[in-house]
Amino acid sequence: MSARWQTGFDQFAALRHLRDDDYAAMLRAAAEDPLTAQVRAASAPDRHRRDGRAAPYSPDARLHPDISDAIDRSRNLKVEPCGVIAPWVYSNCGRRGARGGSEAHLREVTFAQAVEEHGPQAVLELQRREREYEVATEVAEYGGSPVATVTLYSPRGVGNLGFLVSPGWSKGRVARLATRSHRVPDCFFCPYYSETNPVDMFLEVECGAVLKLFPACSSCEPRLARGDEWLIHDWELAWDPWDREQGWPDDRFR
Repeated sequence: MSARWQTGFDQFAALRHLRDDDYAAMLRAAAEDPLTAQVRAASAPDRHRRDGRAAPYSPDARLHPDISDAIDRSRNLKVEPCGVIAPWVYSNCGRRGARGGSEAHLREVTFAQAVEEHGPQAVLELQRREREYEVATEVAEYGGSPVATVTLYSPRGVGNLGFLVSPGWSKGRVARLATRSHRVPDCFFCPYYSETNPVDMFLEVECGAVLKLFPACSSCEPRLARGDEWLIHDWELAWDPWDREQGWPDDRFR
């Protein structure tokens, strides 16, 4: 056995079991490996139905020819890494909601609501979580560990932007903020392009650890959404102001 392969067997228990033809032990070792756990967590759906079941976005995407083609085309597009999309106060930090949208105001309301619900000791806990968030985002951006991402596509407009789903965020939450903080002028499904009337409807397609956001103009959206009544597709509607008006409440309060 070469030194390179020997190093691999010594480092990964699953490989040693594979060498010994012990497939049951190999599967157990692979399941217990920290990297495997990180990959599994990044790839798992983080949206849940009312009954608690995890639900991926647009599970029937591959059954629609135009959407399937969009997925294939997106694989060859360069994506610009944009890191974490927003500060801690916009993540799931415990806020029920808040009128007024400045970052300072949202932080003030977050702390006030926590004290109201849990008492003065909640201040120290929130401050600890806020400090840990900064460290967690740095690890997500530079640590090299598998992290879920959300990609906002705009090949002829703002570019294809990739955002990390770091601790405190969900794919859907990143998608809501990304589609409302960028003016996307182009449709992914036709030649439509308009700087003055940007696209505000985005098809959400979950591909493992990546949630893809495909902009669709008002002409393409009906064809994609209602072409086959029995297919399940999910949409992010950037024209809906509810989250912004309610102060970006936690996912559980939506």
